[in-house]
Amino acid sequence: MAAAIAPVRIHASSLFIWGLLAVIVGLGGRYLGGPLVVVRLAVLFAPVISIGWLVVSVAALRYRQEFENDHPAKGSYVHYRLVCSNEYPIPICTVRLRLVLGRSEADVQTEFVQLGIRDHIVLEHRVLCGFRGVYTVGLTEMTMCDPLGLGEYRLDVRHKTFYVMPRILQPSASLIRIARQVPGAPEPETGSAGDPSLFRELSEYRGDHDARRIVWRYYSSRGIALIRQYDSAREPGIRLLLDTRPTGAPAQPDYRCEDCTIEVAVALARACVITGTPVSFAGHGVPSLEIAAYDEAAVERFARLTVGVFFSAPASPLAYEQPRRDDDVPVVVITHLQDDELIEWVEAQSAEQRVGVIFNTAAMGARRAEEMRRFARELSATGRLCYAVEQADDLLRLAE
Repeated sequence: MAAAIAPVRIHASSLFIWGLLAVIVGLGGRYLGGPLVVVRLAVLFAPVISIGWLVVSVAALRYRQEFENDHPAKGSYVHYRLVCSNEYPIPICTVRLRLVLGRSEADVQTEFVQLGIRDHIVLEHRVLCGFRGVYTVGLTEMTMCDPLGLGEYRLDVRHKTFYVMPRILQPSASLIRIARQVPGAPEPETGSAGDPSLFRELSEYRGDHDARRIVWRYYSSRGIALIRQYDSAREPGIRLLLDTRPTGAPAQPDYRCEDCTIEVAVALARACVITGTPVSFAGHGVPSLEIAAYDEAAVERFARLTVGVFFSAPASPLAYEQPRRDDDVPVVVITHLQDDELIEWVEAQSAEQRVGVIFNTAAMGARRAEEMRRFARELSATGRLCYAVEQADDLLRLAE
């Protein structure tokens, strides 16, 4: 039991024990005399000395925190350094430190520091930002208690919060081909058709192309006739539907699996956007954002927003998508579960070329992952968009 007046905290139990001892020794010194008189005085003045030592200790303590990496990327470290020093020529009370060095309660450490005369100590830690998310690094509590334990003083401390984004993969030729397979992706135009504002790429000139599109500066330097290819003005776009159901127990989520889903969505969105396909996002807890064709900056904004996406959906993404099943916007589902209802829906909708699916097998066992890869190959063989990946990097190689 304790009573607190911030930042001072009085330990009522210790105070009661001292009071009881003072009464017993006081009565003994008064009636028995002798050495008990000295003990009586020592007991009476002990709290004054103890609290006085605490006051001096608080005045003598100095500390500073250093962070070497203010903007950590996924997979990098935050180097943390805490320096505590005693500025006075007397030892000071023990300092209790509470440090948070990560993203969960398991990353909280408690340490005790004892500083002698003009002494100092340096504590160093490296915090690995292995996954996207919010990381807290630094002091959450610094407390000094007097030797008798009658009270404590809590110093004002601060910590830093770091927001670690998922990786944004550089599109490969393989990923670009996948983006062009998504339902609703605009078809490249031949001949003289196409919208000049929707530039797609430079390709080698063939007889059925419009010669007016030849880029002559490349012909003069390379000896190859290249023409500009444009997309159709039709921009139906696609919706990326993320399955954000839990990836493990509430206290032990599979961050690797969660990051795979997020990074697949970001990579596919970027590839679609740079090939002229608008993208929107859906899913429980997923930021609602629509990205226009060729707006790569918006893809990066979405990646930043995913730091706050938590995999805690109470139901299948179909429950989220149900009101939209009748619209004409194609959907690509990204899921980490072998959900029979979802697979049946994907198979049925794929026949109409309205739905694609990417299975995230990062949290699946070897047998189940192989089943998903086999199913993906079978569906892909029919010309549908269906892949199974263990990590987002697999997208860069799948269609090669």
